[in-house]
Amino acid sequence: MRKLIFIAISLCMPAGLRAQQAIAYSYDAAGNRTDRSSVFYSLMSEDELMQGDEAEGTRDLDMHRYHVLAAPNPTRGYLQVRIPELTDDTPCLLTLFDSMGRKQLSLSTTQVLTTLDLTSLAEGLYLMRADIGEETTTLKIIREE
Repeated sequence: MRKLIFIAISLCMPAGLRAQQAIAYSYDAAGNRTDRSSVFYSLMSEDELMQGDEAEGTRDLDMHRYHVLAAPNPTRGYLQVRIPELTDDTPCLLTLFDSMGRKQLSLSTTQVLTTLDLTSLAEGLYLMRADIGEETTTLKIIREE
């Protein structure tokens, strides 16, 4: 009887593993969460992956159009911010906040690579918010001596 139950469960598992659910959140410009939705996507089988065909219902879970990269982090003073998808007609507002929520630095840029001078700031944890169009991304930045 145990063997029969094990076989039945193992036959049902692959079908259940192909469909997955994730939670997607939407945020307003101030960083407040405004919406929560369930996103269903299907996993690709090894054959589909090798052929390059997308499984029906597959959806990219990375909903951000812009990817903001900051290095070195932790930093000793100068921080390079890279946004590869940024174009000249899309300005980006970079704002740095300290751990108490006070604005320490603000800079508008249209450059893919921007260097921020943090040498005048005290060591500690900072939040850098990048506002690009209607999209907002926040990164943790650590300033050390």
